[in-house]
Amino acid sequence: RGSFKTIYYATYENKPVAVGMLHHNVGQSDFEREIYFLKNLHHKNIIEFIGICYHNERCCVLTEYCDHRSLLDFMKRTDGIGLKDLKSDNILIKSSNTDYITAKISDFGVSRISHMEMLMSTRAYPNWKAPEILARTSAHYNEKIDIYSAGLVFWEIFTWGKEGIPYSKFNPKSENDLYRLVMQGDRPSVDPLIRNNIGNSIIDLILSMWETEPEIRPSIEIIVTTLSEIHSNNVRG
Repeated sequence: RGSFKTIYYATYENKPVAVGMLHHNVGQSDFEREIYFLKNLHHKNIIEFIGICYHNERCCVLTEYCDHRSLLDFMKRTDGIGLKDLKSDNILIKSSNTDYITAKISDFGVSRISHMEMLMSTRAYPNWKAPEILARTSAHYNEKIDIYSAGLVFWEIFTWGKEGIPYSKFNPKSENDLYRLVMQGDRPSVDPLIRNNIGNSIIDLILSMWETEPEIRPSIEIIVTTLSEIHSNNVRG
């Protein structure tokens, strides 16, 4: 059960599916408009939209079923081996066999349609939110909020999920506490052993992604290029 919907396992045309039933406090009409956007998204790393139905006047969204649940769950169960609201809990893991897994971004609908509702919600984890969102000074943001969140997801992946959720060691009591931590430069730490294992290039990339000022964070194009170069260097090395 999440802040905006409850997920159920079901079957549709003899195939397993995930059914997300929206809570009563989520705007139905807005979400229904978003469906028309979502159904046209087709990518191997985006959760596949199947259709919608209604139960007790509430909209239910059918998507493909991912057998390993979220990236956060996957990292916890494997003890770290193998591995606008972007966080590890919204990245689902699906496997076609034991040797190959695929990460899929989910929750496009609620995160986009109920943007301001989600940002202001005290029930949703704020730990992945960019400082400009935590400041609550504007309703207009650009893609750099997702770059910040992605940097924290990278940190979760490369620390194998063993450090907990971002900023948990600081134990912030509220979003205001978290905002003060972020603005004074506090960030999640990386164990020296893990730092040695993953190398400075990845660390430098993560540090650039969670910069306080949005304009300093790299673009997604630069991130992809940097990761490709790191991968190529590791293969050659």
